[in-house]
Amino acid sequence: AVSAKKRQSKRRNLFEHSEIGVPGVSMTSSFEDCEEMIRHLENAYQAHRTAASFKRYADDADDHDPDECLNYQEESLEIEFRYAETLRFLQQGQRILQDAVYESEELNWEYVWDSIDSLREAIKRSKEHNVELEAEACCFMGVIYWRCLKMRDRAKPYLQRGVQLGLSLAPKDVSAEIWFRRAREDMQELQQMFEKDEATKLEEERNEHKEYLDTVLPQIKQLGDRALQNLQKSCELDAFLEHIYENHLPDRRTLSKINKADKPKKKIMEAMRIWHTDHNQASLDHEARKFYFVCESISKVLSALLMEHKGDP
Repeated sequence: AVSAKKRQSKRRNLFEHSEIGVPGVSMTSSFEDCEEMIRHLENAYQAHRTAASFKRYADDADDHDPDECLNYQEESLEIEFRYAETLRFLQQGQRILQDAVYESEELNWEYVWDSIDSLREAIKRSKEHNVELEAEACCFMGVIYWRCLKMRDRAKPYLQRGVQLGLSLAPKDVSAEIWFRRAREDMQELQQMFEKDEATKLEEERNEHKEYLDTVLPQIKQLGDRALQNLQKSCELDAFLEHIYENHLPDRRTLSKINKADKPKKKIMEAMRIWHTDHNQASLDHEARKFYFVCESISKVLSALLMEHKGDP
């Protein structure tokens, strides 16, 4: 019993510190009772339908079109009804999540998934109709996927979508809103984790090809350093470019060759288009992947050379 209480307290601290799911704090405070609002809107819809059935008896004044007025009324009611439904599903998702966290000693996973279902409905009903509510629902969904379920691959697209929509609301500033602040913090945390994983993966691949890279990278670095130290001597730059064109040209550019008549800046930029890492990482073949690390080393030298020649015509 004691350990169960500790687990429950730990879950409470998680959500209190993240400012999500705290009792008495609502993520959507525009309407306290969405159900009542929806009932009023349903009555308004009924009144609209009744008015539509009698529109043929309307007084056709010179400056008013009964059809236009009714259409405008119908569009307005549809917008308000969709807005209220979205708020209802948002609050329902929050309430269910609070029950899952606070009302039992163990986290109620069924309630968590029910909360996700409600938020999914909120996103569906607000999409392309209310950007702010869609952003709020996406952010809340991403926080649940990450904080409750630890499913970062599912959390990331929702957090990205929510943050992007929140920023698109400018000039309105939502940076102080709880849902936006929590989502942006989680997005940054996930981004750091993904970058760390990618760096670890690249390092493991680099170690697999260490023997090959140790034979080719030192010469690339040596020629590159000479070119950087002797910027006024085009022969050093040409020596570096000739080496990479002769020994490390991608298969897709077998006909490429250096044009010594070009100016240094143009020759460097042409080489950048060939050896830039963004253009040489599509292949997942084990042997072909080692060429990516050669391109990485060449690109670093070319970038440094381009910075030195950035003022050239």
